[in-house]
Amino acid sequence: FVGMVKGPLEANGEGYFFDRIAWTGGLGMVQDFPFSVVEEYLALGLLLHVAVALKRSWDISINYCLYTGRWNMLLSGLTVLFFLTMHLADIRFSSE
Repeated sequence: FVGMVKGPLEANGEGYFFDRIAWTGGLGMVQDFPFSVVEEYLALGLLLHVAVALKRSWDISINYCLYTGRWNMLLSGLTVLFFLTMHLADIRFSSE
């Protein structure tokens, strides 16, 4: 998003910043921790969001049959979560 708004120099600066804060992962207590504090924060936020969404969707949908259409949000959310997880894993753990 930054690359679209402020140009490639700003995007390169953001990449430079994220490459240099790797020491902050593991609260600075673990040497050579593979994740930065920003990645840890985003992962915890995503996990909280998914947990609350699953619990709320389950509570709303549990009393209905599949043909009523009440399960559509839960099933489509799980599908999007699966593809998003695969996409982010490809970006984060790519060989290049």
